[in-house]
Amino acid sequence: MQIADTQEGKKISPDTLDLINSALDRVEPDLVVYSGDQIWGKRTFKGNRDAIKNSLDILTKPCQNRKIPFTICFGNHDRQVGLSNEEQFEIYKEFDCFVGESEKDIDGCANHIIEIKDGDELKFLLYLIDSHSNLEIGYDNVHENQIEWYKKKRDSYEEKYGHLIPSIVIQHIPVCEIFELLNEVKKSTKGAVRGFRTHANRFYVLNKDKVNANGFMKESPADPQINSGEFDAFKEKGEVLGVYFGHDHNNSFNGKVDGIDLGYTQGAGFHVYGPGKDRGVRVIELNKKDFMDLNNILSLIKHRGLKFILFLDDLSFEEFEYEYKNMKALIEGGLEVRPKNVLIYATSNRKNLIREGFNDRQGDEIHARETVEEKHSLAERFGVTLTFSVGNQNDYLNTVYKLAEIYNINLPKETLKREAIKWAALSSGRSNRVAKQFIMSVNSLV
Repeated sequence: MQIADTQEGKKISPDTLDLINSALDRVEPDLVVYSGDQIWGKRTFKGNRDAIKNSLDILTKPCQNRKIPFTICFGNHDRQVGLSNEEQFEIYKEFDCFVGESEKDIDGCANHIIEIKDGDELKFLLYLIDSHSNLEIGYDNVHENQIEWYKKKRDSYEEKYGHLIPSIVIQHIPVCEIFELLNEVKKSTKGAVRGFRTHANRFYVLNKDKVNANGFMKESPADPQINSGEFDAFKEKGEVLGVYFGHDHNNSFNGKVDGIDLGYTQGAGFHVYGPGKDRGVRVIELNKKDFMDLNNILSLIKHRGLKFILFLDDLSFEEFEYEYKNMKALIEGGLEVRPKNVLIYATSNRKNLIREGFNDRQGDEIHARETVEEKHSLAERFGVTLTFSVGNQNDYLNTVYKLAEIYNINLPKETLKREAIKWAALSSGRSNRVAKQFIMSVNSLV
């Protein structure tokens, strides 16, 4: 989860904290990134370390309280509080659940990499990059030695693992290529925003063919004064999946440029300008196969005062899919107990929901029985199980006759019998499903 531009002072807005807490409860992220401009106000803080630490502690407490790892990168306003970014980074390192270590011998502070693993297997890399601050005119760019640092890290991981590691990048100020997601228009165009500095006297709207449908842009992107080639470096080998940033509080949209997702995240702070009720965070999902949606649904309905059934049709897992372990926690509760107002129903063509092979029972594992029991344990979590075994011919025909009554099919019994047997012979057997398919076919003809 990315949280952008809280931009708070000594007194933290309760609305900002409510937003962060609600987002964390709804999404339950594995990692949170505060992407710059966490605090601001030189006159407010006057370099007072204790005051700065207190504000940063309050802003990150939602993560600390939930034991969610978090990290940061810096924006252009963080360095305006009278305490250097290096000193602030040392403060962050004192907090529970903070992860990351600032790379030395390159420009900026808090340039670092977070490894994202599934067990011991490295799946993704997250690059946090310092996009620096204001110049006399405009904004600074990511420096050449930072770009070289990224390339060396990228190549070293490729050499170590024998392949490129999929990666995303988060920094505060957007890359210049963000303008490739915009259309230049006339000043009079509805929704047009005025560019400035290198885009002075030009007007832009979102290119609806390139960005997400619910995206919005209410101010011109404030990109670096000079394009240092950072985005070109990300394109070189194609392992960077997305680059995400904040900085311009009134913008929230994403779209692909040369195969890389570029994403604006709107401001989350309520003590500075922002998009009104559209303040929010960005959720970046790297594993599309988990059950985040179900967790979100549970968080939404558990306090509604009503009773719900979550129905999962045709639920099953292949032997290599381990998402069923998340499913077990969802049914019985993990750290958080399953809501009492929710029941989970599922249908499946597999008795135990998870595919098994002979190797599970006859392989070289010492405790093979435990592997089998682990795969059976998901089905056992459901408590009440209704099974529908394959019936004999009499059972099948009785189902056909009963369904014929329900659907008012007035055919002689012998005709139904003859045609139903033919249908079963050409189908997958004599199940109740086959009986219904037969009746529906007949019903469409009479």
